[in-house]
Amino acid sequence: MNVQLGSRPTSLPGHKSKTNNQHRGLNFPFSARRVLLVLVDAMLVIVALSGAFMLWQRTSGLAVNLADFSTRWYVFIATPAIWWTLARLNDLYDIPSSTNKFLNVERIVITSTLILVLFLVVSLLAPHILPRLVLAYYLLITLPTFTLWRLTYASLFSAPPLLNRVLIVGKGNRARTIIRKLREEKMAKYQIVGYIDVGEEATFD
Repeated sequence: MNVQLGSRPTSLPGHKSKTNNQHRGLNFPFSARRVLLVLVDAMLVIVALSGAFMLWQRTSGLAVNLADFSTRWYVFIATPAIWWTLARLNDLYDIPSSTNKFLNVERIVITSTLILVLFLVVSLLAPHILPRLVLAYYLLITLPTFTLWRLTYASLFSAPPLLNRVLIVGKGNRARTIIRKLREEKMAKYQIVGYIDVGEEATFD
């Protein structure tokens, strides 16, 4: 009994196969999806941080000075790293559950709260590094931006062409059990493209 993920359903020599060609699906493995999440998250963190500093400069009566960003280069390196670490600890890069919209929002709120606590400590110890108003603007930008991004991702990868495709190798009760378990899975969404019968012909829906 074997289950292959992300494979194109093909017949093995001398074996019967039954496949569903209704949706051909795109090959987008878990590793590629995780890279996509990490890269877009990093971009959004940097954009949010840049916006937060610009808003802080304007509301503080200062001219918007991009050169000021270069003097705080370490913030733009540390912040994405902190986000990645906390996001990973909160399973924001867990691919099977990444299409669950409710969990995405919950994990974003938890991660943002942890960052808020951490940054508040930093602003108390070294206010010149990270002014508190920058932190407030950063969170105001981050929460809706990340929520929109992750909800878009969840909707996109719940579409039939991007579902996790499964080709079942087996027959009879074992194959039916696999199909039932996959359909009962609430986190990951699978598209069963067919099965390969390695013995007597299997019949199931």
